[in-house]
Amino acid sequence: MGRDELYFHRVIKFKALAQTKKALLVEIEDVKSGSFHYLRQKYGAILYPIQIWLPKKWFRQGSYSQVWIWEKGLMTNLHKLIEKRKYMVEDAIEEKKHIERLH
Repeated sequence: MGRDELYFHRVIKFKALAQTKKALLVEIEDVKSGSFHYLRQKYGAILYPIQIWLPKKWFRQGSYSQVWIWEKGLMTNLHKLIEKRKYMVEDAIEEKKHIERLH
């Protein structure tokens, strides 16, 4: 696979947890991407564990058994995951406050 084919991709380290015909459920360990490291630093508390379904077509096999992922798609899905988890945390905090007011 040539360099140009991987231009928009980044090396990813992950554990495959499940799969369907078109997608993989992965637990992401690391991605060689400044964008990924920024998200991990900023939202680490709500981001981990990073378990997310990703389309198989986003993955590419590189040299030396490295697996590459389409960076833009991954970042878009991670932003959605973060927003979902932030909402869940905020909702849990509001519920806890409501229960405390009842007592």
